[in-house]
Amino acid sequence: EDCLPLNFNMQADLSADERNKILDRFIQMIEDAGLQFGGGGRGTEWSGIAETCGRGSVTAEHRRTVLEWLERQPQILNATAGPLIDGWYGSP
Repeated sequence: EDCLPLNFNMQADLSADERNKILDRFIQMIEDAGLQFGGGGRGTEWSGIAETCGRGSVTAEHRRTVLEWLERQPQILNATAGPLIDGWYGSP
């Protein structure tokens, strides 16, 4: 089952409340796409893995949807989505 590694930074001048609102919208987008996110961050730096809920693999379309959403958020900087990796063995 393939997973999607994600990394992004938020603007440094955001308040904790503003960061939480962005993260709430991010998680809602992830769930709407049929995915779940495991990971976290501190302050402005966030990273983790998006994977499907239940059995199955993240697809190239999921990758595109998530990355495009991150890139459209003006408060999010340096969003990257790595290549899909094997969730069991960590290799592409």
